[in-house]
Amino acid sequence: MEIWHRNNKKLAFFPETLNSFEINDYTNKILTLLNFGATDGEIMKQTDSSKKEFEKVKKLFLKNKSEHLKPDNLINVRPNYLRRLSINISNTCNMKCKYCYAKFGSYGSEESMMNLNILKVTLDKFYNAFDEIGVLQVFGGEPFLNIKGFQYICEYIEKRYREGKIKYKTLITTVTNGTVLSSKILDLIKTYDICVTVSLDGPKSVQNENRIFLNGTGTFGEVVHNINWMKRETGQPKQIEMTYSQTHVNNHVSILDLIKYVKNEFNNVSIHVAPVSADKKEDFALKNRNAFISSVDNVFQYNHIHRDKLNYLVLDSMIRSLEFPQKKTNFCDAGVDLFSVSCTGYIYPCYMFIGEPGFALMNVQDKDFSRSVLLRKTQKYRDYNRQTKECNKCPIVNVCEGCIGMNYYATGNIYKSPNEECNMKRKMVKNIMFNVVNVV
Repeated sequence: MEIWHRNNKKLAFFPETLNSFEINDYTNKILTLLNFGATDGEIMKQTDSSKKEFEKVKKLFLKNKSEHLKPDNLINVRPNYLRRLSINISNTCNMKCKYCYAKFGSYGSEESMMNLNILKVTLDKFYNAFDEIGVLQVFGGEPFLNIKGFQYICEYIEKRYREGKIKYKTLITTVTNGTVLSSKILDLIKTYDICVTVSLDGPKSVQNENRIFLNGTGTFGEVVHNINWMKRETGQPKQIEMTYSQTHVNNHVSILDLIKYVKNEFNNVSIHVAPVSADKKEDFALKNRNAFISSVDNVFQYNHIHRDKLNYLVLDSMIRSLEFPQKKTNFCDAGVDLFSVSCTGYIYPCYMFIGEPGFALMNVQDKDFSRSVLLRKTQKYRDYNRQTKECNKCPIVNVCEGCIGMNYYATGNIYKSPNEECNMKRKMVKNIMFNVVNVV
């Protein structure tokens, strides 16, 4: 149990159930003593409580300490279902973003496009191994640079669905830098209902500082033009992804500013804002995560004043975890319910590990490829339980959504999150709870 204080208000937060209650000083003292293991007699004596008053608080305490959340991992319940398959069809990019972890789209290897033979083998192998694939994520580099490969994927899934080989049509998604667009690409998006996310860091001053073309020129005008064009023709993108860096802070651009910017410019588009992952020596590396902590109050207050609902996915995800609590055993789906295939056909637990030594599982062209072999090679990812490891004492372990890829790049250990990330999320959840119970 946690007792959280803010503005002379107190909340009791129970990590076991994710329930929280506003409490007064009297209840706070009883709960604190119960949490420390004091006897009933000691507590009633120290708090001057009647048995009836004490039992009421104790009942609340025991109920929330004894209940257990159901685990969220469904991999063993649905072994023939794969939630997400990611395919890298373009090992190259037409941009050179300052903070790109993928080494400007090449993942540290030779620039190339996935050829159709490897693409066909990838699709055949995975669709024969799994009865259903929920989402197929097409990525790069810049995926729309390989329009032939992209179209092949769309036609392959459509044909398989029409022939009744899959019961549900796989949802096709992609993340694009927004600079590569044509009438042919727009037709593809419309025809196959592709769910598009565009990377855009915000206003011109920020976008043109960090996200630039290979020749060093800014991309802002091109990206904004293409987002509007895509939206008019297809209703996409559904989401804009922003990487928040020190460049935003230096330009006095808050996260609320970014959310309002997207709302005003593009309307009805969700926004995902993530802190930049970078060496502290880099000028764009965040000096702290205060912007994310304060964003919770800012968004709640904006929504209250304007009677509105801003689409802020990080906040929405945390609130959803609190509303529909489950025990989170894994950091993320990598190697559990997600596989990623490189341009050359090598399979990784996640696209963030492409090219990193020691993470390749096998190649789609290997003769022994099968679901059972793939699951055996990734058993360690499913067996890992952060509830008993690094996160076992964290009060928000069942709220926090982690990423073993970001862990790896930040700490060198896929199962160790950076301290600044953990502190940021704990403070964000605390702010959420005070706003939810309206005791700001």
